[in-house]
This record gives sequence, structure tokens and C-alpha cells, in this order.
Amino acid sequence: MSTEQKKKSQKTLSRAEAAKETQATILDAAVRLFGLKGFKQVSIEQIAEAAGVAKGTIYIYYKSKKALFRAVCQNSVETFMALAKKTYDADWPSHGQRAQEIILSKFLYYQGLLSLSPFVKDLFEAQARIGQDLFDEANQRYLEMLASTLSTAEQAGELELEARGTTAMELANLLFVAAHGPNMELGTQVYERQLRGILAAMVRGFSTR
Repeated sequence: MSTEQKKKSQKTLSRAEAAKETQATILDAAVRLFGLKGFKQVSIEQIAEAAGVAKGTIYIYYKSKKALFRAVCQNSVETFMALAKKTYDADWPSHGQRAQEIILSKFLYYQGLLSLSPFVKDLFEAQARIGQDLFDEANQRYLEMLASTLSTAEQAGELELEARGTTAMELANLLFVAAHGPNMELGTQVYERQLRGILAAMVRGFSTR
């Protein structure tokens, strides 16, 4: 590669990096403003001002506020799945605890993200309209990860599922539904304590020990 080609390649790379950084800044600003004001009350102009970019810059990456909100949903999905995978790969005293921590990794993430927002209902309604398919697909992968952990726990003799008339996937779904029970508005410490108590009690119900 000639010197001129190398310079061109480096310039292209730096432009791509700059574009990626700008896009991340826009997403960060959007997450912050949607949390503070809800979906309906936030405008592209406000997001541009918070991100320190021109309004037109946002439209380079996102054709509308809905498209930007969908990107926020996608970023959220990728974050909670990465947290769940990191938890799944970590060492735990038992497979049952791993399953509980996988649940906690997702729900504590969302508790921290949404608990301080007075517009949770508005955000969930926007999610249902604009990005629900993203969450549905991710939740299915998440449940498969959780069910795999519970199945391994059964094989290791930690849980008794088949003899009690259930399967790993059925218990995974049950834990998932139960995790929606605690009140997110009570604050992180109270929420985590309630959620840990629910999950531990449910897992103990299928324990062989």
C-alpha cells in the first residue's frame, strides 16, 4: 500500500470513528431526555441541544424521533443481554444462584434506568409501539439462557423439576414473571432486597437440598 493510500485509509477510519462517537453522544442524550421527560414531550431539537450537535446531524443517523427511540431500545437490549451473558459466564457457588443472578442482572439494570423517571408508563407505551419486537426477540434468547442454567442445575442434582411437574423453560418463565412483581419506585436497595427474596424462595421450592 502506497503512502497516499495509507493516508486515505487513516482519514476514512478517523471519519468513521468520529461518526460513531457522534452517534453515541446522540444516543446518550436521547436516553437521558427520554428518561427525564418521557417520549411524547421530547423533541429532536432538545436532543440535538443536549448532545451539542445540529438538528440536521441527528437526521443523518435517524430519520425520525421514532427511529431514534428504536435505536435507544436496541441499545438497551444489547446492554442487558451483555450483562446477562457476563453473569452467565461468571463463577457462582451453584447453578441455582447463577440463575437468580441472571434475573437480577437484567431487572436491576432496568430498575436503575427507569426508577427515577416519572414517565415510566409513557416510555413503556412507546416501547410497545416502536421497539417491542426487539425486546421480544431478546427476551426469548434471555429465557433460553436462563432455562439452560436451570436445566444444568437439575442435571447437577440441585433442582428437582421433572418430578414436580415442570420444565426448565417453564420455571424460567415463572421466575421472569415473578421478577416483575417488586415495586421499582421504592429505590434500588429495597427493590433488590424484594427481588432477591422472591427469586430465592421460588428456587428453594424446587431445590433437592
